[in-house]
Amino acid sequence: MQKEIEIAPKGPLDAEVTLPGSKSITHRALFCAALAEGTSRLGNALLCLDTYVSTMCLNALGAGIEVDESRSLLIINGMSGVFSEGGGSLGVGECGTALRFLTAALTLGRGDFRLDCGEVKRPIGDLVDALNRGGCEIEFEDPRGYPPIRIHAAGFPGGGFTVNAEISSQFVSAILLAAPYGREDTEIAVTGRVASAPYVDLTIDVMREFGVNVAKAGDTYYVPAGGGYRAADFYVEGDASAATYFMAAAGVCGGRLRARGMGGDSRQADARFAELLARMGCAVARGDDYIEVEGPLVNGIEADMLDMPDAVPTLAAAACFAEGPTLIRGVRNLRRKESDRIAALVDVLGGLGAGIKTADDAIEITPANLRAGVVDPHGDHRIAMSAALVGLRVPGVVVKNAGCVAKSFPNFFAELENLTERSKS
Repeated sequence: MQKEIEIAPKGPLDAEVTLPGSKSITHRALFCAALAEGTSRLGNALLCLDTYVSTMCLNALGAGIEVDESRSLLIINGMSGVFSEGGGSLGVGECGTALRFLTAALTLGRGDFRLDCGEVKRPIGDLVDALNRGGCEIEFEDPRGYPPIRIHAAGFPGGGFTVNAEISSQFVSAILLAAPYGREDTEIAVTGRVASAPYVDLTIDVMREFGVNVAKAGDTYYVPAGGGYRAADFYVEGDASAATYFMAAAGVCGGRLRARGMGGDSRQADARFAELLARMGCAVARGDDYIEVEGPLVNGIEADMLDMPDAVPTLAAAACFAEGPTLIRGVRNLRRKESDRIAALVDVLGGLGAGIKTADDAIEITPANLRAGVVDPHGDHRIAMSAALVGLRVPGVVVKNAGCVAKSFPNFFAELENLTERSKS
């Protein structure tokens, strides 16, 4: 694994990139297929550190998952909602999605389960509270309300749940994914302003592909009991979060970049990042399987990023090259990601000379004279990839611990280098 990479600056692009599969969709499809009856095939699945964690945990619970790396294919023999193991201990490392989804999914089992994560302790108190009030039995080992947790499983009860989703929409998605196996119909009432709300719709879309329909009325979701998931052949569309870096590259460098594998009608929240670049002066075109951006970006903007927090570092890096300040709101929950992303952005972008100020729920970027430097991404894949964007224009930007991108996009730096070669052809 390469530890340190110097980014090669380049001029205007004329490039095309094929996106890896969506991490968000791969995760949701993995859980549906593993719980389903029958054998599913997930094509264009994202094979990265996070999805490998979920694969290993679901295999340990009784799913038979075969990984074909050469074809980005997962073949999954489902468990029909019944775990083969009556208890056990699972670790998810730094994968917050696996932590949240398994917190609810493990209640389907019978026996005592222990679930732990890595050094970054993700807050899941609101999810655990919702499940416990709905009839599940989960306890924290840490009195502060962080993992590890112990789940005393006796089957998912179904019935009524009320969940505060201000910290993460995955609290809602986790309960939705378990709900088809409830002893009775499940009703989920959501309170608070939902963080990353479009991802709940994404969960519902994937559940539908595996045979489960979710009804919604206002802020309440309804899932019938007694059905369960059906196996499916499912193709994972390209990753919109990965696309943001390449779309932003066109804005930073100028020229044209076409990201293939995700159409303009994508339901992924980060597909809307192209709209932000359009507001910054880029030209944007959409097709059935691509989004194309032509730069350069010109003006700064004000943007509420509550629905697409993963794209905040991308926008912050791109904003360093605008002709005016950019104000980014809705960022409070970034302090609870793989790193404190607000502090990491201050360290990385500020260290490269950018003007950056922060408040509790906002970041302001003011363009300044940028300079070379060695940046520490704080072990955070999205900080590393965003820092690389600065290096596309500023000579001498070196990203330490570049291997951290394996969490979501193992081939990122190779793709970035390929863009340089294409732009010169």
